[in-house]
Amino acid sequence: MRWELVCQSLYHNSYGLWITWTTISGTLVELVEALALAVLGGLTLRFGLKDARRHGLFTRSFWGTFFAFARYRGKRLLPLGLSITGGILLIGASIIFYGWLRAYYAARLGHPFP
Repeated sequence: MRWELVCQSLYHNSYGLWITWTTISGTLVELVEALALAVLGGLTLRFGLKDARRHGLFTRSFWGTFFAFARYRGKRLLPLGLSITGGILLIGASIIFYGWLRAYYAARLGHPFP
């Protein structure tokens, strides 16, 4: 790890030396990681919603008869978990991308939120 990356996360203000929450951010690896998570999350969410629509999870009849056929209906809830996983991956990718973007501009313009 290069010393510039470690020093990039530190900045100086009137109160002294503070560490931001974007420690060692702004590298190209972080941007690639965020984009990969976004693509993976988008694909997972897309396939999960497509399967959920095919299994009828968005219909009133599915949820109205859920308790009567609970064992059969419970097996059909897997696409719902897949969609939630895709959403979590997209949220994680957006957090990583925001940290990278903040560190990118902090290195060029100074910290936007001192």
